[in-house]
Amino acid sequence: MDGLTDANKYLEGNSVKIKIISMYKFMTPIISDFQKHINTDIDSFLVEAETRFLRCCDLLLVDLSKKDWQYVGSLMEIVYAYLYGIPIYVVGENAIVYRKWLKAHATKIFAHLENAIKHIEIYFRSLLKVS
Repeated sequence: MDGLTDANKYLEGNSVKIKIISMYKFMTPIISDFQKHINTDIDSFLVEAETRFLRCCDLLLVDLSKKDWQYVGSLMEIVYAYLYGIPIYVVGENAIVYRKWLKAHATKIFAHLENAIKHIEIYFRSLLKVS
């Protein structure tokens, strides 16, 4: 599997009625449109919009697989999700996934996206009590 499209196809193919949405892909057009019409700093708007979006989620799937990436926004989203009681699934194999704070906040950490998607499928099936 490669990316969200494949993950969603896999879940749909296994009759799991969930949708994985990229917050980045969802928010980027909104932010771009906002910047065209308003000549101001949008940092606060972005944080508020993303936290509202996050509060509507059943879980957070975070890709921390890029080597030498800062992940400031992703780590903040993890903290917010943790505070909201939202399950957090992290994907990545680099050194960041071994950090104590990340391990304390993540529900589960996976080396590969495929394993995370399969776990999410099992998680939702258990909630729905579907075999």
